[in-house]
Amino acid sequence: MKIIYGLEHLEKPAGRVALTIGNFDGVHIGHQAIIASLVEHAHKRNYTSVVMTFEFHPLRLINPLKAPAVLMSLSRRLEIIEQFGVDIAVIAHCTESLLNMSREEFVSKILVEHFQLGVIVEGENFRFGHQHRGNIDYLHSEGKRFGFDTIKIPARKIEIPEYGKQTISSTLIRLLVQDGRVDLAEKCLGRRYELIGTVVAGAGRGKGLGFPTANLQCGELMLPKQGVYACKAYVGGKSFLASANIGPAPTFNQYRTGVEVHIIDFEGKLYGSKLRLEFYQRIRDIRRFTDITELRKQVADDIKQTKNVVMYSGRKKDFIERI
Repeated sequence: MKIIYGLEHLEKPAGRVALTIGNFDGVHIGHQAIIASLVEHAHKRNYTSVVMTFEFHPLRLINPLKAPAVLMSLSRRLEIIEQFGVDIAVIAHCTESLLNMSREEFVSKILVEHFQLGVIVEGENFRFGHQHRGNIDYLHSEGKRFGFDTIKIPARKIEIPEYGKQTISSTLIRLLVQDGRVDLAEKCLGRRYELIGTVVAGAGRGKGLGFPTANLQCGELMLPKQGVYACKAYVGGKSFLASANIGPAPTFNQYRTGVEVHIIDFEGKLYGSKLRLEFYQRIRDIRRFTDITELRKQVADDIKQTKNVVMYSGRKKDFIERI
């Protein structure tokens, strides 16, 4: 997949283009349906498939206080989008001029001038232009004028216990992650929620307990609700079971939120390494322990629960695949 940073660096394709536009934070199953349809229509019509996304959420520029937490880095978004067989990804810079364009300007100056548009594929809730006045119906009418087709992809819905029937969206996934329901977020994402970061030096307390931990620095990525989670860690091309503590360490009077990961049966140095952490399930709250012996006993139990959760998940998957 060819990646182009900035619309100003895009050379108008020689042939016609199948295009979709969106932030695609998380690349959840609703996004996946749109991108899969885009590639399908491009192949059928012998068009170039193009995904146009943004370097960051537009609200960060318009109203930073209301900007949503980030589910996925731009580089990770692009990795997953590429897996669908997309030809070109265009990263648009979020500028005031772009975000303040009227819906008419957006169609004529962005869609028509920059792309030889043959078809645009969007979800039914797609909005664009100043004050979000542009929608899928407006694109359909403009398509007749400028000679492109519009494909509308219905929103995907999911029945979630305690939440009812919900439209799958990045907003819903943020609410689930914020509530610690990483197991439900997985159903919306089509894969497990993950954190990707760099291992940095910590206080070294875990090693003294007999359970060394990797301190993961995740930048702006959204952390799940404070607690201990059953996870799987990926480092150096290998996977390991892992127990992750998201939050403070009150037993040691440390109240700064952090991500401490005990990678089960791992031996070696991790400082400076890139680590990907997949979340299976939240297994308990953060709490203060009366002494080191009690804490050590709880960590051993956390490891046992982690093994049970991940092994049960694997058996469940095998059973589903057999039937």
